[in-house]
Amino acid sequence: GVQTCALPIYTLTIYTDTLNTLGLITTTGDQNFNSCGGTIDLCGVYNTGGADFIVNGDAEIICDTVINAGSGDIRFDGTVDGAFALTANSTGSTVFALAVGSVEPLASITTNAGGTLSMRAVTTVGEQNYGDSAITVRGVYTATNADINFGGPVTLGANTTISNGTGGAVFGSSVDGAFALLVNSRGTSSIAGNAGSVAPLASLERSEEHTSELQSP
Repeated sequence: GVQTCALPIYTLTIYTDTLNTLGLITTTGDQNFNSCGGTIDLCGVYNTGGADFIVNGDAEIICDTVINAGSGDIRFDGTVDGAFALTANSTGSTVFALAVGSVEPLASITTNAGGTLSMRAVTTVGEQNYGDSAITVRGVYTATNADINFGGPVTLGANTTISNGTGGAVFGSSVDGAFALLVNSRGTSSIAGNAGSVAPLASLERSEEHTSELQSP
């Protein structure tokens, strides 16, 4: 496996069948992890000094993992699984191209304020907190009786479902996009901004089997 880098290196690019990275990896340039058919195991803290962090292949989170990319981009081109917490900090763009937690749910997922986020289908045991300034969602977002929070404006890129039991579903800004939004939440669900004022939603529905109200201004 790749262990702690005591001194920053410029760029890190790896091509391998299966890669296990552990500890602290710090670079002043891009970090590129490329799978040739296996998985890329992530564990620890990855600092890019404002450059990009890219995983080209399926990733497994094998311990709590934090990615600090500054103004650089974060991109996962494959699936992401693993029973631990993932934090992705970037004021650039953050992209999860495929499902997160569909095989093994993550403990939690967090993105910081600023930048943009695009993702499709996320499953966690704990909370999902998305702080980005522009968020594109599609698919199903599932948490086990835990909150799902969207800090910035949300755009529906396809039909989207929030399903989190007794947890709350909070949209901290507006929601737009020509697709359906279904909220299955028994906790407090709210939209702080307008819904559909820029791009009207196809539909907005709260599951009838749940008792919470979907509130908006």
